Amino acid sequence: LVQMEIVHAMKPQPNRLFLDALRAGVPLRLRSAKNGDRFVPMGMRIRKRVSRFLMDMGIPVGDRKEAVLIEGPNGIVGVMFPGRLPRPDESAKVDENSSSILSITLNPENKNYEPNQ
Repeated sequence: LVQMEIVHAMKPQPNRLFLDALRAGVPLRLRSAKNGDRFVPMGMRIRKRVSRFLMDMGIPVGDRKEAVLIEGPNGIVGVMFPGRLPRPDESAKVDENSSSILSITLNPENKNYEPNQ
């Protein structure tokens, strides 16, 4: 379902999330969204419910179960949805001080993976 690698350059694209590897932390875990999940989408200052974020992206209710959350030791560090630009959490975004960039690529064709509940 996903491929992770350290990269030196990044170009925003659907299904590919870039995180500051040091700020994201380890271990990272993939899971589906649960009621009450919150994160701070990059560019925002306040926590937002993942369900509200998906709604604002125009994702129909029945399709929201396809969202993949990337969770680090301190909470959600990114939200991915097949075919859409992913959104890192403000705490793990790449900026001019980032020394290691982690690229996570979602492969929605791989249907053999079930995120942890």
